[in-house]
Amino acid sequence: KRPFDFELAPIDLREDNYRLLNGTFGIPSLYAIQPGVDIIAEIGIDAIRAKNVRQTAILVEKALEAGYTVRTPLDPEARGGMIVIDMPHSYEISRELMARDFQLDWRNQAGIRISPHFYNTDDEIHAVMDEIATIIKTGAWEQHATQRTFVT
Repeated sequence: KRPFDFELAPIDLREDNYRLLNGTFGIPSLYAIQPGVDIIAEIGIDAIRAKNVRQTAILVEKALEAGYTVRTPLDPEARGGMIVIDMPHSYEISRELMARDFQLDWRNQAGIRISPHFYNTDDEIHAVMDEIATIIKTGAWEQHATQRTFVT
């Protein structure tokens, strides 16, 4: 109950979830985040959200046009900052995208998770969707068909 008292046993433990926390906060890491906080404050949360809504809308539109399944809400007010799309061989496609230096994620029974950030350009949004189409068209995903690793 008093983590900074450095008590000797027996220690009086908390009864709530805070009992599972231990150690001192990583003060240097808290200090290191300041430039990121400054950038976000300069841009503004509302501007970041507006850009994310616009870019995720591009992803949804292109995914639906391509015939992919969109597993995140279509309503921008009901979704967060990522889009999950699925198609046949989505795992293998995600591996090939990562081999081509696209940063994304994949989840079983969900698909490819794409999360645009405030620093991503619209060209990058279009590029990932174009690359998925290229990978499918060329069959480049097939080289990953026998290599199943842990989720990313």
